[in-house]
Amino acid sequence: MEPKHHEGSAHSMADLEVFSCLKRIAQVNVPIFGHLHEADPKDSIISLMLRNIVARFYIGATIDPVHRWLGGVSENGDRETPGHCQKWSTMYLLAISENAPGQPAAKQLEAGLIEFAQAN
Repeated sequence: MEPKHHEGSAHSMADLEVFSCLKRIAQVNVPIFGHLHEADPKDSIISLMLRNIVARFYIGATIDPVHRWLGGVSENGDRETPGHCQKWSTMYLLAISENAPGQPAAKQLEAGLIEFAQAN
């Protein structure tokens, strides 16, 4: 699915990042599913649990979901990263977040979601 282009409208960088990420996932055909329709990622966790889609799960942050799923040599080439495909059957994307300079938004989001999931 391509983003709609309206005359005179521009897509935000976040919209383009989401589109690019989901397009890459579709191209490599891996079991990574976008669950980005909830306004709050905590609602996504509740939804996945209530619909019995997941019983046991791991929450983590990554800059490249496909690489994290498949594993391989890290971007800087210093180490081999095991893929989540070795331990898990599916990955659900709950949020895509940009880090502004000096603002570790993704790290804070990850910590908040882990805390929320453990409490619930």
